[in-house]
Amino acid sequence: MKLIVEDNWQKNHSLLRDTFFEGVASFLTNRKEKPPTLREIKSRFPEVKVDRAIEEYIQLGLIARSDRRYQLIVPVYNVLSSNELIEKKVASLKTILAEWSVESRRAWFVLQGQRLKKEPQVYFVEEMMELFYFRELCSDQLIVQELADEPHAKTIPAYFSALREGDASLYEPFAYLGDVNTEYYLDQLAVLFEKARKQSRRIRPTIFLQSLVDFGFLTDTFVLRSVVEMTTQTPIQQAPFAKADACVAELTNFEKRRIFVELWHFFEKAPLTIVHQDEWVFLANAES
Repeated sequence: MKLIVEDNWQKNHSLLRDTFFEGVASFLTNRKEKPPTLREIKSRFPEVKVDRAIEEYIQLGLIARSDRRYQLIVPVYNVLSSNELIEKKVASLKTILAEWSVESRRAWFVLQGQRLKKEPQVYFVEEMMELFYFRELCSDQLIVQELADEPHAKTIPAYFSALREGDASLYEPFAYLGDVNTEYYLDQLAVLFEKARKQSRRIRPTIFLQSLVDFGFLTDTFVLRSVVEMTTQTPIQQAPFAKADACVAELTNFEKRRIFVELWHFFEKAPLTIVHQDEWVFLANAES
């Protein structure tokens, strides 16, 4: 089984990264018919301080205790059992979304990502597969959003997520940024985006400017690749989302993320980063 901890699950991630949790979860799953006692769990994991760990998992809502026996309450999803449902939903949504503009489709993906973010979940899958990823960073001046079909895309939100999780080695080409503070970084970008938009000649080379090149927002000559001025007539604000929303209502996060990644593959070529600054929107494709 593979444990999935969604990015915005704000509880103690370090406990879930412990190999004991995956081990005890697998043990409890295999003992569904007759949940084990604490003594049995201790016997299975003699090298672990089981009492304390189990209590922490109970507090996190991952394991339940009843009549001195223990059960896993983290969902375990079987990929094959949901394939038929996923295929039907994807087919319906392809037809609906195909009638929309690119801007409207992307806005819908952002909306769905924000909904997932509000109720992040922890679950196991019996085998790994591609999932949809949405991450968002906010400051007083910028909103930075990631839409991706992989966990470690070349995007600003994914980079900072990796730093938080201790996975900086996944972004070795960006090592020059060091352990830069997220807020400070976004403040620097806000200045640079404004200068680039106005084609200012007073943009001096910095690590922040170089990162905008490397993340795909600027060309090597510091010209913006894609910038859009939003107006009240923008198609994003006119999108008929209700029918598409109904297709994914009542589904689990896991099912939604499987559906969204299939749709993303169909309509887009690569992970996308969207930056909002006042009425301006800047785009970066991870393949740039």
